Amino acid sequence: MGKRAPSPPPVPNPINISTAQSAANVDTARVQAMMNRVNQVTPQGSLTYSQDPNNQDLWTATTALSPAEQGIFNTQVAGQQLYGNTALNQLGAASGALSTPINTNYDAVRQQVIGAQMSLLNPTFTKMQGDVAQQLRNAGVDPGSTAGFNAYNNMAQTQGATLANVTANAGNQVGQAITQQIALRDQPVNEATALLTGQMLQGPQFQNVPQAQVQPTNVLGAYDLAQQQQQFNYAQQMQNIAGMYGGIGGLAGSLGGAAMLAYGPNSDERLKTDMEKVGEISLPGGRVPITAFRYKGDPTKRLGFIAQDVEKVDPGAVFTHPVTGMKGVNYARVLMGAHFGKREARANG
Repeated sequence: MGKRAPSPPPVPNPINISTAQSAANVDTARVQAMMNRVNQVTPQGSLTYSQDPNNQDLWTATTALSPAEQGIFNTQVAGQQLYGNTALNQLGAASGALSTPINTNYDAVRQQVIGAQMSLLNPTFTKMQGDVAQQLRNAGVDPGSTAGFNAYNNMAQTQGATLANVTANAGNQVGQAITQQIALRDQPVNEATALLTGQMLQGPQFQNVPQAQVQPTNVLGAYDLAQQQQQFNYAQQMQNIAGMYGGIGGLAGSLGGAAMLAYGPNSDERLKTDMEKVGEISLPGGRVPITAFRYKGDPTKRLGFIAQDVEKVDPGAVFTHPVTGMKGVNYARVLMGAHFGKREARANG
């Protein structure tokens, strides 16, 4: 029966490779994170990192003040609390004023100003009338006489001029009155705001630690190198076996030396055109056409196998690329199968 051709190396499972690469990336991230957790100690305090014993990816950063800084911090916190309480009391006391809207009605405020001025002038006017009457009595002048009329008329003119000045100045005093209302309203708010803006203690200043960068393990590259070596070893084995059976050389030569390759990476029918069957070979599982073809975009006429034809007879001789999905033919296996098939046929005949 002769020596059987070895089986091709197994195709790596892309899911397993991806899982291994992901695990390597996670391990790298953990190592990098651990290297970058640098504890720091300064005169003002310290920064320390601790790892959760139940979750290796959970870290806690703790800042601790020095005893002197901690005392200052406690004092300022107490002061800030006192400021806050005082501000709340101040705002509570001013809540009544704050709930009363400011009177911006110009005419109403003007009348209030005039009324306030008149309340001050009325006692003076009353006294002026008494003084004129007393002067007329002292002089023996009849109030109903011309002299009496003139005396009262002069008094009335003086009072009228005073009222005119009050009315004229009331417009200017309206703006002052509104401004005063606003100032009285804002005063408690400004005081409360000042109390609430007390400055707090600044924390320790830590240095930015240079970040260590760790490259992930190239698991995919390692798998690729291992697979290439396995394919190379397999091709060498197939070439050695092919050398033992020189009778297959003629067909190998007609196929352009394809038998010397472990896999024909471009044997997929989707890459070929002008395909024409020119012969066939017998394998233990059936017959496989020998096809003349051209690669799409290439005018050169070639001779070989179509991966889809081989796959129907010997699926183990066909390789599917895990990324492109294109199929390749293990020419050495197909040709060795044809050689063994002939020997078996002669032995059985």
